[in-house]
Amino acid sequence: MKKTHKKLTSLALAVILAVSTLGTSVLAAPQTTQPIFYNISNPYANVNWTTSGQYNAANHTHSTFSDGSNFRRDMLLDKYAKNFDIVAMTDHDTTTTAWDAWTAPGSWDNNWNGIGMDVSTYLTAEELAAINAGTFNRINPSLGTYNGNRTKSTGMISMGESNETSAEGERFNGGGSNFRNHHINAFFTTGLPGDVGQDRNNSSDFGRTMDEVIKEVAARGGITHLNHPGRYTGGQNNATRSSDPAIVGKYVELFMDNQSCVGMEIINKWDGESINDRILWDNILSQTMPQGRGVWGFTNDDSHSLSGNGHAWNVMLMPTLSQAGTKASMETGAFYGVSRIDRKHGVNNIGTPGAPNQTLNTATMYSGGDHNQMALSFLTQGATPSISNIMVNGNTITISGNDFNMIVWYSGTENDASKVIATGNSIDVSQYADAIANGYVRAELVGTTGVAYTQPFGISEATVKTASTSTKSFISMKETVKNSNVWTLTFNATVMYSNGTSKIAEYSVNLKGNNANQDGKYVFGADHELAGFTLNYDIKGNGSNIKTLELR
Repeated sequence: MKKTHKKLTSLALAVILAVSTLGTSVLAAPQTTQPIFYNISNPYANVNWTTSGQYNAANHTHSTFSDGSNFRRDMLLDKYAKNFDIVAMTDHDTTTTAWDAWTAPGSWDNNWNGIGMDVSTYLTAEELAAINAGTFNRINPSLGTYNGNRTKSTGMISMGESNETSAEGERFNGGGSNFRNHHINAFFTTGLPGDVGQDRNNSSDFGRTMDEVIKEVAARGGITHLNHPGRYTGGQNNATRSSDPAIVGKYVELFMDNQSCVGMEIINKWDGESINDRILWDNILSQTMPQGRGVWGFTNDDSHSLSGNGHAWNVMLMPTLSQAGTKASMETGAFYGVSRIDRKHGVNNIGTPGAPNQTLNTATMYSGGDHNQMALSFLTQGATPSISNIMVNGNTITISGNDFNMIVWYSGTENDASKVIATGNSIDVSQYADAIANGYVRAELVGTTGVAYTQPFGISEATVKTASTSTKSFISMKETVKNSNVWTLTFNATVMYSNGTSKIAEYSVNLKGNNANQDGKYVFGADHELAGFTLNYDIKGNGSNIKTLELR
């Protein structure tokens, strides 16, 4: 699995010296093995792990405003009790503007589960203020059998305008794949045309393509991410669909053409539909990352009931809790995902795959079936894996954290998506040719209570920016073959690479001619991208006859 990745570096293509002075030929410069250095694009480069806060974000939440089985007020109180810091209410094709206000007229007046709504389902102004401030501390007996209470002193805020919108896309034949009504979460944007009061099963209401929806959200200043792609690709039941070139290509084209679509769900609910979406993610990254396009992975509850809350979240890394900071983290990848359930790793892989059953009224809440009781048991398992620091030093990425058993490093390959290339807290990317070929690596911190997922790190070979030698030191030319006028110039040069690494390397030049006292020009190959610099050398070795060799 571990592969040494080095190359032979030609130190020279030619030494240009006057033939009339030096004679007929120039000896080929020797080759030497030099280490390869890499640029690592680190999405956490601007995170101060000592001072930044780690804020749990729920990007995908439903209430009785669409197909959720609990009132918005109860969902938010439950999120607050489960230590969420940022919540996006993403009822279907309905833009939420505030937690304590009605949505636009014509929204789902009687939700899909037939529960209904009234003004009492909203937070009061006093409750909203206390939740935002982190001072709300009342346990509502009506919240079912979950007895936990918030342990954070910080408040919980809204992500702002949010919406799970539907869009049509190209259909693929066979394998159960169908991009009809592909769900897309929109954030920090105003409502979209045709959002509210529409019959979602009527295709005429949702004639918008995925590309058009994403571009419309971007035009309104918002960002998007794609939801549960396994539902549409057929990957939920067939892993090969997540590697189908036509399917992968569709997503790659969409991401490359829309920078405002920041990523996709890699965990949805209890990792039912999403079980093979990490494979799809790696296939997408294998094509976008070499082009410098990061596609971030989101882990979301997609909760439709109280028992669906608290099993997956995104940890936003930012100085203070704010909507602006949340948006910036989502755009730059300065966050990591956490899930209590990962069926690929066999973490909490019990019961029927999917999410807890939706309850049909607010009275049952957690008592709606075995899945709801299982949801409660997950919440009592203890701390989930977390990340406390990520360091990039030269070719090495090192991760520190808590409550995990191992760190697994992935990089997708053409024939083996989501391939494990290494394990351990650190990885030297120069040792793994597969990771380099795919332009990225990413890590998963696997524990007994859950998994944490980093964003991908871009990998590209570092180029030489500058090279220099000390002008104060003499570099001697030495006669190596006494009667044939063969001279070897050996010198050390400090080489600075584009990743900030500097190394001292030894170079040698062989010259042959009748007069080695002549100044000459030594030409490096273009592949080294060495800028011109000069060396002072002493041909006699005693400092009395200093010549200049120009490297360009």
